[in-house]
Amino acid sequence: MKLQLAKESKYQPSEYSDEWIFQEKLDGSRYCLLKEGNRISFLNRHQQINRYSQYPDLHTDFKNLPDGIYDGELIARTNDKPMGNFFLLLKRENAGMSKNRVLMHRIPLYYVIFDAIGLNGVDLTHLDYITRLKMLKENLKGKIFARIELINTYEKRNLDILENSIKALDGEGIMIKRKDSKYVFGKTNNVLKWKRSQIDEFEVAGYTSKTRDISALMLKKDGKDFGKVNMHIDKYIELIKNHSDTELPKLKPDEYRFKVEGLTAKVKFFEHNKNALRSPVLLKVEEK
Repeated sequence: MKLQLAKESKYQPSEYSDEWIFQEKLDGSRYCLLKEGNRISFLNRHQQINRYSQYPDLHTDFKNLPDGIYDGELIARTNDKPMGNFFLLLKRENAGMSKNRVLMHRIPLYYVIFDAIGLNGVDLTHLDYITRLKMLKENLKGKIFARIELINTYEKRNLDILENSIKALDGEGIMIKRKDSKYVFGKTNNVLKWKRSQIDEFEVAGYTSKTRDISALMLKKDGKDFGKVNMHIDKYIELIKNHSDTELPKLKPDEYRFKVEGLTAKVKFFEHNKNALRSPVLLKVEEK
């Protein structure tokens, strides 16, 4: 099932009017939950595979939900990352059923619902978002769940509370949604995402050539590898090639690698884990 998708916000959250509401941008994986009696499907947005049997720790809560089609985020919550630890979630997502029965005691998962496409057999896509949220709350009223939650929502007047929370808890960003928006399948201008990011400088250790003359830059810092960043700024191609004259051994049959010396790259990214950057974007390449 194709879900409603957000576009990148061009403005800071504070620049939006009272016609919008604000929510934490959770750091997890998007899942659609379909429940009709005893029939339950839990679909990952990207793979469209029913993952229900993979997460036995969620079964009790899912069975207690009213019938409906729910849109939400699956997260692995830790004390230091209450809005989601994506790398721990990947361990659960990449594990089979038997391993998940072991991991579920070490890496508990939570399903945070932020929208309803339908409830009790009634299509809600034609209703505005505020009405859908109210119906969600009414349907879940009085029910106690261990691993299911409703997203926290903030009005413009309380946006500073959310912004301070995102900063203090090292959250990923903020979702910005029009109150009067209908549920649209695919990308919409009525649902926006604003991401926090950091910028750092890395040594350009080399580049790869695959689909383009220069497909990606290989990054290093303090002697450690930090993965690659896609090369999308053509004006730096000549500069990079002038600082490269050695071909490196191939790691993949269809990808050539070349050594680069004397250049640095300024990169924007969300976070880094071990030897990789999360959501890296190249900003600038220059000589040391």
